[in-house]
Amino acid sequence: MEQSTQANVSFGEISQSVIEIRHSLDEIAKAATSQHTASEKIDNNINGITYSVKEVAQASDALATNAAELSNMSQELNKLVGKFKVKEKS
Repeated sequence: MEQSTQANVSFGEISQSVIEIRHSLDEIAKAATSQHTASEKIDNNINGITYSVKEVAQASDALATNAAELSNMSQELNKLVGKFKVKEKS
């Protein structure tokens, strides 16, 4: 009988340990899911930032090109204006 009682006690302890392990595994699974969700959000944010940086870089290139063209036009205009002679009134 004593072995039977000891076996029942051991079985109860093992059952309790299994329940605790299941609970721990559930918590780990929830944490992993949460981390996965957070990782996806971070990935989406990084992709959005990358897209925005590319757009800003393209706009900067266009702005630099436009500034260079404006500078050239300004120089040409100065040359043209310099060709005009102003008559002084006598």
